[in-house]
Amino acid sequence: MLTSAHSIASADIFTEFKIVKSGMFSIAKNSFYNLNMKSLCIKILVICLRNQNKTYISTSQNTSKVRINIQRAIEYIHRNYDNPELNNEQIAAGIGVSSKYLSQIFHNEMGIQIHKYLNQVRIEAAQKLAVLGTMNITEIAYAVGYRSIHTFSKIFKKTTGLTPSEFLHANLTHAEDIYIKNDAMNRSDLFK
Repeated sequence: MLTSAHSIASADIFTEFKIVKSGMFSIAKNSFYNLNMKSLCIKILVICLRNQNKTYISTSQNTSKVRINIQRAIEYIHRNYDNPELNNEQIAAGIGVSSKYLSQIFHNEMGIQIHKYLNQVRIEAAQKLAVLGTMNITEIAYAVGYRSIHTFSKIFKKTTGLTPSEFLHANLTHAEDIYIKNDAMNRSDLFK
């Protein structure tokens, strides 16, 4: 992205190159020609170096601003993932940036689209609720922000490799195994 500093530097460099070019092809070269060409080359180098420093400072300031916006978006998602209305536009509005800007920086920096990140957060929360064993699949789906059990099941399977029912069954079986082992250990203590 070119800023006004980039444009000015580019114009300065272009002007200096035109001078060098016109001097290179002039037939009447005076005794100061070599010195003049060296001077023009040094001017071009100085303009490039000045512009490089401005670009670095501008980039580092933008990078920290981008990271701050991404962090704010992540925090917003974690606070509001249970809202079924939550989408890219609402997240962007919640942190005070445009949806297009947030989608672009989020994907560039995080390597994932923002709606997919939201789905990951929701599925992780659903897994935690499923492990507790106090809710059925429909209740879990609504608790983590899905309006449709079908959509929830589809995304859950895509994310975890298991359907919600398979995940619940696997965790209940595991929990029962742990309970049985603990119970057996407690009973063996009675006979000591």
